[in-house]
Amino acid sequence: MKTPLILAAGLTLFIAACDNDDDKSSTPETTSTAFTALVGAKDTLVHMRDAKRNDELYRSNEHNCDIANYASCENGQLSLLSGAREIIHDTAAQANKEAHYILKSGKNRIQASLNQLPASRGHQMLEHDGNLMHIGGRNDKGYSATVMMSDDIGRSWKKVEPTTASMPAVADHQVVSKDRTLLLSGGRDTNGAKADMHRSDDNGKSWTPIQPATPITPRYAHQMLLHKGILYMSGGTDGDQVHSDLIKSSDMGETWQDVNPSPHFGARYGHQIISYDGKLWMTGGNDGNSTKDDIWVSEDEGKTWTKLTPSKPIHKRMEHKMVVHQNKMLLLSGKDDQGNWRSDAMSSKDGVAWSTEIPNWKAIKDKARHARSRAEHQAASHKNNLLLSGGVHKSGQILSDVWAKAPEQTEMGLVSSAPEPFDSRQKHHMVNHQGKIIAMGGDDGESLRADMHVSDDEGMSWEMVKPTIINASDIENPTSMDGDGNMTPRSDLQMVSMGNKLFVIGGAETADNNHSEVMMSEDDGKTLSILPFIRVGTVFPQDLAKTGHQAVVHADKIMVIGGKTDETPASTTADVITSADGQAWQKETTNMPATYDHQVVKCHDQLYLIGGRGSDGELRTSNVVMRSDDGTNWTPMATSTMEPIADHKAFCADDNLYVLGGSVPAPTLNASAGEAAAHSDSEMLAAQIQLLGADDSDWRQIDGSPMLKDLQAVEAATSIVQTGGAELAAVAAIAATYDKDMSNKRAMLFGGFCSRLPGASFAFKELNSCCTDRICEK
Repeated sequence: MKTPLILAAGLTLFIAACDNDDDKSSTPETTSTAFTALVGAKDTLVHMRDAKRNDELYRSNEHNCDIANYASCENGQLSLLSGAREIIHDTAAQANKEAHYILKSGKNRIQASLNQLPASRGHQMLEHDGNLMHIGGRNDKGYSATVMMSDDIGRSWKKVEPTTASMPAVADHQVVSKDRTLLLSGGRDTNGAKADMHRSDDNGKSWTPIQPATPITPRYAHQMLLHKGILYMSGGTDGDQVHSDLIKSSDMGETWQDVNPSPHFGARYGHQIISYDGKLWMTGGNDGNSTKDDIWVSEDEGKTWTKLTPSKPIHKRMEHKMVVHQNKMLLLSGKDDQGNWRSDAMSSKDGVAWSTEIPNWKAIKDKARHARSRAEHQAASHKNNLLLSGGVHKSGQILSDVWAKAPEQTEMGLVSSAPEPFDSRQKHHMVNHQGKIIAMGGDDGESLRADMHVSDDEGMSWEMVKPTIINASDIENPTSMDGDGNMTPRSDLQMVSMGNKLFVIGGAETADNNHSEVMMSEDDGKTLSILPFIRVGTVFPQDLAKTGHQAVVHADKIMVIGGKTDETPASTTADVITSADGQAWQKETTNMPATYDHQVVKCHDQLYLIGGRGSDGELRTSNVVMRSDDGTNWTPMATSTMEPIADHKAFCADDNLYVLGGSVPAPTLNASAGEAAAHSDSEMLAAQIQLLGADDSDWRQIDGSPMLKDLQAVEAATSIVQTGGAELAAVAAIAATYDKDMSNKRAMLFGGFCSRLPGASFAFKELNSCCTDRICEK
């Protein structure tokens, strides 16, 4: 009997069989040890939470290091774990070095790697010669010719190094496996739809073009499959025309014949066809006008087709995935043409009776970790496990995660992903409260969040908290509580820490509904009290119903500075509202400009107001940086190098003032494909960290800023902790720690977004979606 063991990286599960044999096919479910790696330019911090005493952690730069002789492996290292929550200083993994880890616990052992999948959409994942293959796809870098292989059910991946004849860089192509041969057809690249066919007989190292006697027409988002030893191809699009053909080949693509099906299921792309129970089955897709929810079956090799009537809706879906797993057909995820994205799995043995194998995760509010809704993903049945990988989320984020479901499990478990401290989000807020980093709310690109995450180890691990309201009965018509007594979702909020109390101020629940209630917690956010509003002078509760505002503690008072109301039309404010206790509020007389999406930070015993947008929504170009001793009287500063900026993050560390990320004016340029995601018509993402020293002389720039907006960063005891943010088109899940002087960044990698390290090339740039040469190289 094998004793299973789970190793988690950054709350990411790496699943393996745990015995001393070489069987890597089963999925465990009992013992777990959380594993987080923060990779830096010079070293890596490895966090082992809840490890057992005398567990052994081996690591080296070799994929299959013999741990009995670990010292002979390249940079081989061993740490004997104490069983306590400990942080290990590791030099095997660095920004320019891949590292592989083995955890040995008694007789059990498990291997994990920081070498993970690239974020990909429109890729192919399939079983081939006993291994799992990941081939091609596209992301923010462009189209990929990368072939990856996993021999441990997707926990770790190794790049297949190409020989002289590498595969073409394509996405939305098709790949099938037969008799140790891989066959690739169609797809698209920067020039459009492809009609190419290639084969590989050496596990993807080299590819040979096939020249069919009758060339196939250019297409992508089509289907190619094997059925009773015959190769079939159907549908797809060339970008203008949607194909309706069904063709077959008995010689692996050398020659093709029309099947001429009747009745005809119609033209479509983004559909699925599989071979199951001796029949051909087809679902979904789009005919160029609308997304389909139909299912068809053929019992005579595609000559005639019957449209079935399912017992329950299988939902309109395209760019979904259909696989055969444990003698059932599974239908997974996808999207329709009405903006509905799915993350479910339905199963059937006859195409008529369907059941929900895995529910739509969007409907399960209490799940902190789940397989997000997606399209253009892949799924495969491999060694009795159902696996799902990559794709694109509704938010635009391109995913790199791998999920697995073993026969005895009822839910998908995350087995391979760059680690995430918590789900992707922007417009959240984060503070240092009594030595703990607390992050709350935000927008994940699909919905607003009501959760809170707490870290007591400078961002190495996070605990999710769902704040509850404890005094709602004392408040008339509270808006900050849902029907279950939990805090309502919100983004663009502010939190401040004053003494042992944490205050939550403002934020939006919907586009036209800002929160006016101020909440307070004395237990690190686990419970919240809605504070009564005491009016002093001309201030009203609705004056605190803001987004894009700033809240700071200065001179023993909470100061809410600037922001935008939810009035119609929205009003950009130039006010400073103060309170000593979060209950009695008054407006101060001030000379500050009307602004929102700015930053106010306390540093050098002064307040600094940096950037923002004016009433017209444009970046403010005058008085970009102002300072004040009391928060009401503001003096412009000379800023020869500070550009107009908004959506950024400012913080003070060791008496230096830093500005991280944000939106700045875009010059007129011809952006490359890799840079396009970082630009809009008038704004681009900032590429430098701005620093103002203790002498207040002028700003200087540090290379290596995360090209994100609406991110968060705070000073911790020994480091700077950064989370979240967004590119211009997609929400990010990113976390990093910096040294206090910003000289060394240790970063975790997540699906779709690279961590940029000042002064160093990033070893994982080929596996990451947004590293362009302009950003990631020296």
